Amino acid sequence: MSSENPASKLLEIAEQAKGLRDNLRVRDGWSRIFGTGNDNAQLMAEMGQAMLLPRKVLMELNERFPGQESIHQHWVNKVTQAFLVDGNGGQWKSVQQSFDAHTISALTMASNNLSTPTPGATIGATQITAMRERLEKFLDDLEASELSEGTKEVVRQHIGKVLDTLDERGITSSEAVEDAIHRTMGKAAMDPHVREDLQKSGVGKKLYEAALFVYATIGAINDSAQLPDALRNLLGGG
Repeated sequence: MSSENPASKLLEIAEQAKGLRDNLRVRDGWSRIFGTGNDNAQLMAEMGQAMLLPRKVLMELNERFPGQESIHQHWVNKVTQAFLVDGNGGQWKSVQQSFDAHTISALTMASNNLSTPTPGATIGATQITAMRERLEKFLDDLEASELSEGTKEVVRQHIGKVLDTLDERGITSSEAVEDAIHRTMGKAAMDPHVREDLQKSGVGKKLYEAALFVYATIGAINDSAQLPDALRNLLGGG
């Protein structure tokens, strides 16, 4: 997802959503779009990452066309509404209604205005070391916590993927790390069991702070790398 024009990706999601039967369960609709089948954990991770796309679109549009934030508010609200429709009790028509004609038109225009981003700059060895040490410190805190083993394993696996990305020294780019941390934070925020565990234990705040450090480090290279404020509240970070 990181190598694509984010507006194009949102437009693709919207168009696929409009093409599905309106009486589907919401969870089944998103599962078809993201191709996750019955893997609920993967679906939550994909949803979490998709929810970050509007912010990324706004960042890139603002770089090219500053001072026009207000004209994008309608489609941002509509896309956010679509992602937040109840996944268990809702029907797919509620998602489709959020992707109205105005939103589709606005996403089409945004997609045309944004060129496909070029690969991010390679991260330096000093930056990689700093991020690795910060994430390893978080893993130590995770292991010492009283979180359930299930939650520990989920978070451990996702942080491990970020560390694996950092280990690819020859090819590691700011966008590769951003994509990996997006998936981690998306999973933590969107899976209700993991999120509740993190909030109650205080580990969610530590995860947010570790992720914020990573974003701040790669943000010096890639200005679009920012951690949405909403995640701080979801994870108990403030």
